[in-house]
Amino acid sequence: GPFSYHVTEGMFIDFYTRSNHSRSVSGQYSFFEIGEQYGLQTGPSTPCTGHVELNNEEIFSFGTSLTEVFGINNNDAIVGIYDDAAGNIHGFLSTPTTGQSIDYPGAIETRPSKINDSGIVVGYYLDAAGIPHGFSFKDGQYSPIDFPGAFDTAAYGVNRFGDIVGAYDGQDFFTHGFLLHQVVFTTIDFPFKHASLATAINSGSSIVGFTAQYFGV
Repeated sequence: GPFSYHVTEGMFIDFYTRSNHSRSVSGQYSFFEIGEQYGLQTGPSTPCTGHVELNNEEIFSFGTSLTEVFGINNNDAIVGIYDDAAGNIHGFLSTPTTGQSIDYPGAIETRPSKINDSGIVVGYYLDAAGIPHGFSFKDGQYSPIDFPGAFDTAAYGVNRFGDIVGAYDGQDFFTHGFLLHQVVFTTIDFPFKHASLATAINSGSSIVGFTAQYFGV
């Protein structure tokens, strides 16, 4: 007589080997959606892992004794800092095939913070007097980021559209966050006299950061 057969979900080998990356199409660990024949919408299986697994990949080692990474984009481009033999701090940009230093012209120290998928790097540098200034960098070109009238500025985050967030110290002697969108600066302040720093922005223009309360006598 007639029978109903339900095909068991087909698992790729990376599911069973507990690989943290599947080599199958779209990175799936299974081929069928097991609940589909029962009218249930279920996604392909996640890996059969009971612990966190990491890929250990060495990047370009720039520093004499220090190399720190602060940002990475979806193209595996990485930004960070390193020290030279004299102890001076430089920025760097590393891709899967190349590596280069990032040194803002005339700066005594350069610190890249983040890089977006189009290759825009943001960060800050210290001028000859040790004052921080924000900057952006792409394709070998540097652009300054200084909040108008501020004592100092630092850029910390950039999204896919090139919107930049950071912080500055104003002439009111308070620290403020900022958003730079299409060459227009907007101040971001947490209420009640808190220091405000904007550290990251996503493609939906949601901004995160942190605050610290001022105390006076």
